[in-house]
Amino acid sequence: MEIDFEEKLEKSQENINQMKEEIDFLANINQQFGAKNDQLIKNLDQFRKYRIPESISVRSSLGDSGTESEIIPSKRPKGRKLKSKKITKTNKGKRVFGNDLEEEDTESDDKKNEKDVRNEMKTIIKTINSKFSLNYS
Repeated sequence: MEIDFEEKLEKSQENINQMKEEIDFLANINQQFGAKNDQLIKNLDQFRKYRIPESISVRSSLGDSGTESEIIPSKRPKGRKLKSKKITKTNKGKRVFGNDLEEEDTESDDKKNEKDVRNEMKTIIKTINSKFSLNYS
C-alpha cells in the first residue's frame, strides 16, 4: 500500500513538472503576443493621423512589381451648398439675416413672374381669332 502511495506521489510530481513547463511555454507565447499587440496599437495610432477620408476609395491591383494602389474619388452626386446666413442691410436700414432676405426676394420674384405670366396669357388670348369668342377679362 505504501508502494502505491509512492507511485502516485511520483506521478503527481511528474504531472506538476509537466504542467509547470506548459505554463512557462504558454506564458512566453502570451508575452510575445502582448509585445506584438502593443506594436500594432502603436502603428494604428500612428496611421490614424494619415487616414484617407471615406469619400475616397482605394483600388488595389496586382502589377509587375507586386501590388499597386490607386486612389479613386467617389462619384457622389454634387448638390447645392447651403448659403450661410450673413447679416445684410435692407433699404429701410434694418439688419436682416441673408437667407431671410433671399426668401423675401424669391416671394417678390414669384409674384412678379405670376403677373408677367397673366399678362402674357391675356396677350395670347387676344391674338386668337374672335370666332372662338373667348372672354379674356
